[in-house]
Amino acid sequence: SAFRNALPSLVGLFGRKHAVPKSMLPDKGLSQVLEVDRICVDTPLVRSAGMACHLFETSKDVCIEFPGGAIRGPTAIKQVFEHISGAMNLRAQDLPFIDGAEYDRVSVARMLVKNGLFRLSNSQQ
Repeated sequence: SAFRNALPSLVGLFGRKHAVPKSMLPDKGLSQVLEVDRICVDTPLVRSAGMACHLFETSKDVCIEFPGGAIRGPTAIKQVFEHISGAMNLRAQDLPFIDGAEYDRVSVARMLVKNGLFRLSNSQQ
C-alpha cells in the first residue's frame, strides 16, 4: 500500500524533528562569534554545552542538525560531517582529507563556531 511505502520516510522525518531540541541558548555564543577570526588550523574547539546533533542526508546534500540551527554541505564531504557530528573536541587540522574534494578546513571550523555547534576551548579564551 502507499502508506506502507511512505512509512520509512515518515519515520525518518519524525525522528529528525524530535531527536534534537529546537532551540538552545548559545554557550558563550556572542563572545565566541567575536573570536572566530582567531581560529586557525590548530585552534582547539570543543562541542558547545548541550549540543546534541543529528546527521542526515538528502538527495542533494548532507546536514548536521542541532538545537538552534543546521549546517548543510555537498554530499561529497559527508565524511567531514560524520567526523564533526561524532566529535566532542576538534581542530581544523583534524578534519579528514577527502580525495577529489577540496575544502577549507579553517573555514569549516569557523562556521561551526559561528553557528554555535562548537566553541573555542577554555584554554584558548
